[in-house]
Amino acid sequence: MPLRIAQTGDIHLEQDRYFTDTAQCLEWFVEDAIRADTNLFVVNGDLTTYKQTIQERNLWVDLLIQMGDHAPVILVAGNHGKELDGDLQETFTECTA
Repeated sequence: MPLRIAQTGDIHLEQDRYFTDTAQCLEWFVEDAIRADTNLFVVNGDLTTYKQTIQERNLWVDLLIQMGDHAPVILVAGNHGKELDGDLQETFTECTA
């Protein structure tokens, strides 16, 4: 069985800056990876830029759960996003179980 890894990072999702376009790209990334039968997702930090909004957080939570329902997810903390503060801890648990 081939190993298929879907990787992205440094998204810097911002509600006030290209949010809809970025959200569509992220949704496509997840859907395409699932269609390709990805075995592992890797998201290299900086999901948002500093303080995330509820809308930004909810999008990431939904996407990470969707990824985790298909394959293991490795989420690397960046130097900007709230993932540094453990803000997505519930999501980590969902995705790695």
